Amino acid sequence: FRIGEGTPFPGWWALAPTIGTALVLGAGPDAWPNRVLLSSRPMVWIGLISYPLYLWHWPLLSFARIVESATPALAIRVAALALSFGLATLTYLWVEKPIRFGGRVRGKLIALSGAMVAVALAGGFVALNQRLPWRATVQTQLTQQRALVLQDESHISNPCKERYGFDETWELCLLDDVDAPPTVALVGDSHGHHLVAGLREHYRSRGGNLLYLGTRLPFWDVPARRNDDVQKVTNQMLDLALQTPSIETVVISTKVKLHNRSPDGRQLAEALRSTVKRYVTAGKKVVIVRDVPRLDFQPRQCLRRVAIPVSTTKAPCAMPRESFERTTAHHDALLGSVLRQFPTVELFDAPSYLCDEELCWAMLEETLLYRDRDHLSTDGSLYLGQKFGLGLLAGASLRRW
Repeated sequence: FRIGEGTPFPGWWALAPTIGTALVLGAGPDAWPNRVLLSSRPMVWIGLISYPLYLWHWPLLSFARIVESATPALAIRVAALALSFGLATLTYLWVEKPIRFGGRVRGKLIALSGAMVAVALAGGFVALNQRLPWRATVQTQLTQQRALVLQDESHISNPCKERYGFDETWELCLLDDVDAPPTVALVGDSHGHHLVAGLREHYRSRGGNLLYLGTRLPFWDVPARRNDDVQKVTNQMLDLALQTPSIETVVISTKVKLHNRSPDGRQLAEALRSTVKRYVTAGKKVVIVRDVPRLDFQPRQCLRRVAIPVSTTKAPCAMPRESFERTTAHHDALLGSVLRQFPTVELFDAPSYLCDEELCWAMLEETLLYRDRDHLSTDGSLYLGQKFGLGLLAGASLRRW
């Protein structure tokens, strides 16, 4: 009842069941708990099947979690434990007892040794052949999993850092064409980072060169919390976008939500207003991205498990739009008040391309748009990059509030 996910275990807590067991043993067979409770037939039977029960319950619960992509429902966990008892009983009767107490010792020894050798040979064959990557199931899994992981960006990150003198891991910058001056700066936190793939393709197709500058809160003069090195370097990142003559457009994207219910919220709104003003005054075109919806489920729940016919996927792979709009209502109102002060600033309404009237989607057809609850996959980024371009041409998605 006291041990939870945050409790270090094993550790001092492990002494409780250890000492408790020692006390039970030390009490001897005549103590009431041992004589009456632990000597009862149900408890003795649990003792007899305890080792196969230990062996069975863990894979059943683990695979249930894998299939569900989360902690399984209580009914599933109870069913897995009940199945563990049944399988443990059969294992004890049909495997453990015949091996331990039956005859034909030589035959059993040969059979078990042969089985171990066969498993070793099979494992060696798979290892020597790089885990048999040509299998259709493996290829399907690779395709699905690519949407859930970050891509290697060192080929555009390292040259960017070298060019601008950034030498710390948290000083993240990405430059599409490292041999050309940047024309567009995308500034923001991880919710700016997840747009890089799409916006890079968009601006590249129009002769532009995207520079991404990683920040915490992409506003000037926001105090950094203790040990927050990313926020400490934010002013330097924003200054770089401001002072680079070749940069004509600044795109701001962040997961930060503005609200007027606290001093911090009003301070952030004022910081956004001040940041936009500085860029506009410097003659930069400013685009603010309305953030993507945060899902109320993990997108991997939408993927069917390969070779597990009974696995279910989340259907539909979406969340109610109403819940998204409700949680962002105060932010949108405050953001609108800022935008109205700067008529040249435009808004890219990303949720309008991820949501219909009722649902906000994490997957379109077979394409997974998210890699976790609130970050786009590479495919999702490319999808919004296409919509960003259409909005620029048609004036549909970039709109003034």
